[in-house]
Amino acid sequence: LGSPLIEADGDTAWTEVYVLARHQGAGELSHLYFDAAGAWIDKWERRANGWRIVRRDISLNVMQGDPAALGSDALPQEISE
Repeated sequence: LGSPLIEADGDTAWTEVYVLARHQGAGELSHLYFDAAGAWIDKWERRANGWRIVRRDISLNVMQGDPAALGSDALPQEISE
């Protein structure tokens, strides 16, 4: 994870953090990997019990490897088709 960029306005805030994630397959898929690089863009709200993420958008710039490493239930629609 990179350093987050933060923009706050009262009881709401937006953060953006760059991420590089390696996913390694499990079991019979343990020989597979899938790398993803991009940004998490989160909307936060201050609530009675503290700040909470209420929305997360993921913007991927680079994807490399075999998405099957994620398992069939984890594949986003645009990757699984």
